[in-house]
Amino acid sequence: MACKKKGATYALAEFIVKTTFGDLPADVVKKTKQLTLDTLGSALGGYLTDLGAISSGVIKTLGGNPESTIIGSGAKTSCVNAAFANAKMANALDCDEVFYNGAHFASPTITAALALGERERASGEDVLTAIALGYDATARVGISSIRPKEALSCFSWHAIGSIVASAKLLGFDQDETLNALGIGCANAPVTCLRKSWPKTMVKYGDMGVMAYQGILSALLAQMGHTGSTDILEGENGFWRFIGAERCDYTVLLNQLGEKWYVMDSSIKPYPACRWIHPSLDLFTKMVKENELRLEEIETVVVRVPLRAAELGNIYEPKDWLSAQVSIPYTIALVALEVPPSSEWQSPQWYKNPSALRFHRKVKVEEDPDAAKILSSSEQPPYGFKRGSTSVEIVTKSRTFKMRTEYAKGDPWIPETEMTDEELDDKFRCFASRIAESSLRWRKRIEEIIDKTHKMEKVGDIRELMDLLSP
Repeated sequence: MACKKKGATYALAEFIVKTTFGDLPADVVKKTKQLTLDTLGSALGGYLTDLGAISSGVIKTLGGNPESTIIGSGAKTSCVNAAFANAKMANALDCDEVFYNGAHFASPTITAALALGERERASGEDVLTAIALGYDATARVGISSIRPKEALSCFSWHAIGSIVASAKLLGFDQDETLNALGIGCANAPVTCLRKSWPKTMVKYGDMGVMAYQGILSALLAQMGHTGSTDILEGENGFWRFIGAERCDYTVLLNQLGEKWYVMDSSIKPYPACRWIHPSLDLFTKMVKENELRLEEIETVVVRVPLRAAELGNIYEPKDWLSAQVSIPYTIALVALEVPPSSEWQSPQWYKNPSALRFHRKVKVEEDPDAAKILSSSEQPPYGFKRGSTSVEIVTKSRTFKMRTEYAKGDPWIPETEMTDEELDDKFRCFASRIAESSLRWRKRIEEIIDKTHKMEKVGDIRELMDLLSP
């Protein structure tokens, strides 16, 4: 059924349908490949967590056509089931990408694209195009939905990426794309951050459900299932579903094909809440530059935005979920030079006596400058580019202070951008623990890195996915 009125949903769908790999700028292709490698590494690390074991274990019991790979195990199942498990694992450690320091949607977008791409035997070019479009559409829907302050943590719109990526990989025309969006948006999970995180494995939104739902919506549309073809607009549009006050359609459609929001994604070096990262960067730099010995440090005062102070002021985390958001604990791990990996959320460390002794020296306070910076007019309509974090280290003889507005992995200034070499090292660190003593797996890790960096040359994405098991 054709859309009678060419509104915002139609314009976005038209862009999705018409865009080809050749339309993607070189920097967008490179960043999309970086996010793909980062998501694969996050999933391999997440495979070792309790959440990874539960998610992949349940999916294995369900069976399904052996068409797509469960990352880490190499088991094959249906594309929707594989996307579900892989997205859950990719988000488990909280080391996956972050958009404007306030959202994660690479995991459902990329795992859906890889799982369905594997089923369809899609090329690397096709998968990259689907991911770039999915990420861009998700960002546009999210930042154009103007929410009241208390509703800023809505994550329902993260489902957009998997819907768009799936529609693109299936070669949908205009009407099929509109129906997929209508079906998927109508069934996007409700937001649950303030109820579930960091207390439950659902976290701030179930990325597995979002990846699953995106593929399923597209497959339903392919078979003739209909959905609202103007789902993004009107008084009862998607923006209202997710608790927004209104939708800014100028933001939604501005510079389509010119401004690519994948370029505003940050890559996280640590498996921890992004709001913690600036303090970890500062502490590391201060200890190194001043050649400080841990035994001479008496107190560490970390000043962060209010929400981060409320969330991260956790002493002696009881489980891996609270370890992800604890500022004192993560500072202690950096102090002890524990390499960032799935180990950070292991009882081996959050119950470690040395870590516990040091993290009691850490005090968390609100940064007095943060509120003004976060609310400045130069910030994006959702989340923020610049924050405010300071660290003060008190020793027996001196006090050292340092402040920053950015974190390692932020793409907005050259000093913090993640290089390919740094990203490769992160991937190795997270991937290597699956089979630490396996020379075969270590060789395969290098093959995955190389294949992902050259993904546009891959004729069948199964060439990459078949490498993702020890």
